[in-house]
Amino acid sequence: MRPGFVFILSFLVSLSLNGQFDRRSKKYRLPSELREISGLAVLGDTLLAAINDGGNSPEIYFLTLNGSLVKRTTVLGSQNIDWEDLACDTRGNLFIADVGNNLNNRTDLHILKISISEALWQDSVVAARIDFSYPDQGAFPPPESDHRFNCEAIYWNNDSLFLITKNESKIQFKKGWNRSPRVYSVSDQPGPQRAQLRSENVLKGFRFNRKGISELVTGADFKNGRLVLLTYFKLLCFGAWNSEIQTLKVLSFFRVLQREAITLSENGWVYIGAEHHRLLGGPFLIKKRINAD
Repeated sequence: MRPGFVFILSFLVSLSLNGQFDRRSKKYRLPSELREISGLAVLGDTLLAAINDGGNSPEIYFLTLNGSLVKRTTVLGSQNIDWEDLACDTRGNLFIADVGNNLNNRTDLHILKISISEALWQDSVVAARIDFSYPDQGAFPPPESDHRFNCEAIYWNNDSLFLITKNESKIQFKKGWNRSPRVYSVSDQPGPQRAQLRSENVLKGFRFNRKGISELVTGADFKNGRLVLLTYFKLLCFGAWNSEIQTLKVLSFFRVLQREAITLSENGWVYIGAEHHRLLGGPFLIKKRINAD
């Protein structure tokens, strides 16, 4: 690709904001260790926690809000099978979601629970483990028409962890592919448990493209009654969780960078993690402001 075209493409990305969002935006380069960043969580007013995707070392990276590396902490006795997202509660705990399930055949899905203070002050930490299974999965793997048990997005709210799946089922209807994600929840307490199905149509009324790939959810966070979801082409902001969620705002962008992680601060800033791109470099941390209204 010619350098001039790369510049034009980058410029178009900067212009692709939907008018409902505050146009203030910043981009920082992340350390090379996070070239496959898959999860972000904002900790208080000054720090971010980040993880890499599956196959990398089981480490948590602590960053400043402009993406500079502060320290890294190893999670002892754990393997990064397919770490996909981070969440934190209001009691000082960090949750690592080892829930990636591309082939829909895993029987060892789990979430690691870690003390944030211990992880910050020590070079290694031991995690408690929340093992879970989906209540509506009977085969490993299920038929391709029921591939809806991959997940890259979790968030915490009121003693529960919510998982938003990637529906990759190969069922085609006249108006397109059936790709609406499901929402499940598990208790935030360690031990084996069966997830609860909470919603089968979290993106009700949201239009998918012909193959449905653009709106597969790759990250999520929830704070102060506001839920943000990251997809391949959009950032979606919703109102408080209910039996159905109403879309408040939508930000669209081109699929130039592979955006895999998102976190929401208490004051409405959104931080997005993008993997290393072979042409545009990175990895990157993108900071955007959502209007308070």
